[in-house]
Amino acid sequence: MAWLLGLAALLAASPLLMSLRWVAVVSVPQVRPKARTTLILPYAPPGDLGPLAAALAAQTLAPQHLILAVARAEDAPPLDFPHRLVIAGPASRRGQKCQNQLAALATLSGEEEVIVLLDADIRPQPWWLATLIEPICRGSHSIVGGYRWSIPEAGLVAQLVAWLDRSWALLPKPRLFGLAWGGSLALAPAALPLVRAALDRAVSDDLMLARAARRARLPMLARGAVLPASPLGAGAIGFWLRQLRMLRLHNAPMWWLQGLVSHAGLLLWAVALMGEPWLVLALSATGLLRALCQDRAARRVGLPDTPATRAWQCALSASPLPDLFAVGCLWASAFGRRVTWRGRTYRIGRDGTAEVAPGQ
Repeated sequence: MAWLLGLAALLAASPLLMSLRWVAVVSVPQVRPKARTTLILPYAPPGDLGPLAAALAAQTLAPQHLILAVARAEDAPPLDFPHRLVIAGPASRRGQKCQNQLAALATLSGEEEVIVLLDADIRPQPWWLATLIEPICRGSHSIVGGYRWSIPEAGLVAQLVAWLDRSWALLPKPRLFGLAWGGSLALAPAALPLVRAALDRAVSDDLMLARAARRARLPMLARGAVLPASPLGAGAIGFWLRQLRMLRLHNAPMWWLQGLVSHAGLLLWAVALMGEPWLVLALSATGLLRALCQDRAARRVGLPDTPATRAWQCALSASPLPDLFAVGCLWASAFGRRVTWRGRTYRIGRDGTAEVAPGQ
């Protein structure tokens, strides 16, 4: 029993160790690369692009072009930023997001130096674009990404999802892990054939692209400081369950690792609450230290929490609720090969390719 508790303690402590590492080694680089950069923004209603347009206008490195890709002309929102509109048509053999991205990629002139895929709901800091593309400009990598920094905006569930998602944000992402996040992803032109092939039958653009890059041994980098704000609202639970299921279907080892860490934490809390007050104190202190690291990270990337969110995150960190919530979500995502996204259901094959479920 002692060895099992020791192993559980080691697994449960790993998010704290990774958070401490991030705080120790990651900073926002002061870079000013020069490159003709084209942004590709797939969009599906509803959603307000005003905050994103303002963030793009404030970039220290101004993008040369922005391509807004939608399924139908009537889906195009008002966008107060210079852009070119592409109509992709409804998707029948892939996710609509991937359909929109492929349609935008097909319009490139071939003179672009860097191409950036971004999501409509991010709120990037002024240094985001320069930091994201700098490794491509110096020729060291072909694909460069980051992650999001979740900003909870509504209630307990959003706070819990933010707590868990921020742990992923501070996790190192070497190419071996096969992880990328499509909400903020820079591409060298040489990577475009691989990107087009990866998106052809995909629902999860980032996980399929990361899998293809790993198999092709394409140099890929996740920059720890690239963490644009991403709001979490009332749909946080659906978002998190979809993310976990797609992770299981596209990168099962990482899903299992998340499961081991969450179950280890819950096991330790169960032992602690059955009469081990010293363990309750140790787990609470560990959680509070994680919250402190996350708070430091948020400030470092220019996204400090509100006092209310900081209080929520500290209270959750000293309780078993995050581990209990994480385990429940993992089990809810553990079965089936279907993913529903924006009202459409897809079946994901064992090779990661998708097909629209009959009747959609």
